[in-house]
Amino acid sequence: MSDWERKVEEAVFHDRRERLRHTAPEEFEQMTRNHRFYAVNRASKRFMEKWLREHCTPGRRVLDYCCGGGLNTLFIAECGADVVGIDISAESLRAARVRLKSEGLGDRSLFVVAAAERTAFANGTLTSFSATAFSITSISPLRLRN
Repeated sequence: MSDWERKVEEAVFHDRRERLRHTAPEEFEQMTRNHRFYAVNRASKRFMEKWLREHCTPGRRVLDYCCGGGLNTLFIAECGADVVGIDISAESLRAARVRLKSEGLGDRSLFVVAAAERTAFANGTLTSFSATAFSITSISPLRLRN
């Protein structure tokens, strides 16, 4: 399978998952019931939220890498930062857009369908980076310009 085929397959999976969240909750639950993963994820969430509160302040522009339905994107915007969410799933980004708009934070967010390893952001346009699906890393503005 080529890289492009894998990305298409991944986007189809995430688009289907997002549609099931609203149309078939029981099937969605079956698809996402890896509760051990989510238990570990909840434990690390406290650390992540503390880090985001400290680094996603007003005046910052944050990339939420693989943002999915926008839960962390919303948290980042609530902390005061402007946030750009990228994801391979157009359905997930639609859900994220609706989520932020419904909370009155649509003007603080931008969503882009993009493969995570191929973004088109110019150096220096972002001040922080959130990849909650993997890890969280702070990128200094100076380093982004290089």
